[in-house]
Amino acid sequence: MITCKDIPQLANMHVDGELPEELQIQIERHLLQCQGCAFEVRSIEQTKSMLAESFPRQESPASYRERALARLQAGLSDVLSPPLEPADTQWALPFLRDQSA
Repeated sequence: MITCKDIPQLANMHVDGELPEELQIQIERHLLQCQGCAFEVRSIEQTKSMLAESFPRQESPASYRERALARLQAGLSDVLSPPLEPADTQWALPFLRDQSA
Protein backbone atom coordinates (compact mmCIF):
# COMPACT_ATOMS: atom_id res chain seq x y z
CA MET A 1 0.00 0.00 0.00
CA ILE A 2 1.36 3.40 -1.00
CA THR A 3 1.63 6.08 1.67
CA CYS A 4 2.45 9.78 1.58
CA LYS A 5 6.07 9.08 2.51
CA ASP A 6 6.47 6.90 -0.64
CA ILE A 7 5.27 9.55 -3.09
CA PRO A 8 8.37 11.82 -3.12
CA GLN A 9 10.55 8.83 -4.07
CA LEU A 10 8.18 7.51 -6.74
CA ALA A 11 6.60 10.66 -8.20
CA ASN A 12 9.06 11.29 -11.05
CA MET A 13 9.10 7.65 -12.12
CA HIS A 14 5.31 7.59 -11.94
CA VAL A 15 5.00 10.68 -14.13
CA ASP A 16 7.47 9.19 -16.63
CA GLY A 17 5.60 5.87 -16.69
CA GLU A 18 8.68 3.95 -15.54
CA LEU A 19 7.01 1.96 -12.78
CA PRO A 20 5.30 -1.43 -13.06
CA GLU A 21 1.60 -1.16 -13.90
CA GLU A 22 0.47 -2.46 -10.51
CA LEU A 23 2.51 0.19 -8.70
CA GLN A 24 1.22 2.90 -11.05
CA ILE A 25 -2.35 1.89 -10.18
CA GLN A 26 -1.62 1.94 -6.44
CA ILE A 27 -0.16 5.44 -6.75
CA GLU A 28 -3.17 6.65 -8.73
CA ARG A 29 -5.49 5.27 -6.03
CA HIS A 30 -3.49 7.13 -3.39
CA LEU A 31 -3.60 10.34 -5.43
CA LEU A 32 -7.41 10.11 -5.62
CA GLN A 33 -7.54 10.10 -1.82
CA CYS A 34 -4.70 12.50 -0.94
CA GLN A 35 -4.87 16.09 -2.18
CA GLY A 36 -1.34 16.93 -0.99
CA CYS A 37 0.30 14.11 -2.91
CA ALA A 38 -1.93 14.73 -5.94
CA PHE A 39 -0.81 18.37 -5.93
CA GLU A 40 2.86 17.32 -5.79
CA VAL A 41 2.53 14.85 -8.67
CA ARG A 42 0.49 17.26 -10.82
CA SER A 43 3.12 19.95 -10.19
CA ILE A 44 5.81 17.60 -11.48
CA GLU A 45 3.68 16.80 -14.55
CA GLN A 46 3.17 20.49 -15.30
CA THR A 47 6.85 21.31 -14.79
CA LYS A 48 7.97 18.53 -17.13
CA SER A 49 5.40 19.58 -19.69
CA MET A 50 6.53 23.23 -19.60
CA LEU A 51 10.18 22.19 -19.90
CA ALA A 52 9.41 19.95 -22.86
CA GLU A 53 7.58 22.79 -24.61
CA SER A 54 10.33 25.31 -23.83
CA PHE A 55 13.22 23.11 -24.92
CA PRO A 56 12.23 20.91 -27.86
CA ARG A 57 14.31 17.80 -28.43
CA GLN A 58 17.13 18.22 -30.87
CA GLU A 59 19.17 15.53 -32.55
CA SER A 60 22.86 15.76 -31.73
CA PRO A 61 25.27 15.76 -34.68
CA ALA A 62 26.59 12.35 -35.75
CA SER A 63 30.18 13.51 -35.18
CA TYR A 64 29.36 14.35 -31.54
CA ARG A 65 27.75 10.95 -30.98
CA GLU A 66 30.77 9.19 -32.50
CA ARG A 67 33.22 11.14 -30.32
CA ALA A 68 31.11 10.52 -27.20
CA LEU A 69 30.89 6.80 -27.95
CA ALA A 70 34.67 6.59 -28.51
CA ARG A 71 35.32 8.37 -25.19
CA LEU A 72 32.90 6.09 -23.35
CA GLN A 73 34.47 2.98 -24.85
CA ALA A 74 37.96 4.20 -23.98
CA GLY A 75 36.96 5.14 -20.44
CA LEU A 76 35.11 1.87 -19.84
CA SER A 77 37.46 -0.46 -21.71
CA ASP A 78 38.50 -2.16 -18.47
CA VAL A 79 34.90 -3.22 -17.70
CA LEU A 80 33.49 -3.79 -21.19
CA SER A 81 33.86 -7.25 -22.65
CA PRO A 82 35.41 -7.40 -26.13
CA PRO A 83 33.10 -8.13 -29.05
CA LEU A 84 32.84 -11.79 -29.95
CA GLU A 85 34.80 -12.90 -32.98
CA PRO A 86 32.76 -14.75 -35.62
CA ALA A 87 33.57 -18.45 -35.66
CA ASP A 88 35.68 -19.68 -38.60
CA THR A 89 33.72 -22.88 -38.80
CA GLN A 90 30.14 -23.72 -38.16
CA TRP A 91 29.45 -26.78 -36.10
CA ALA A 92 27.13 -29.25 -37.76
CA LEU A 93 24.71 -31.05 -35.52
CA PRO A 94 24.37 -34.75 -36.43
CA PHE A 95 20.60 -34.60 -36.78
CA LEU A 96 20.86 -31.64 -39.18
CA ARG A 97 23.29 -33.32 -41.61
CA ASP A 98 22.05 -34.14 -45.08
CA GLN A 99 20.62 -37.64 -44.85
CA SER A 100 20.98 -38.35 -48.60
CA ALA A 101 24.81 -38.41 -48.47
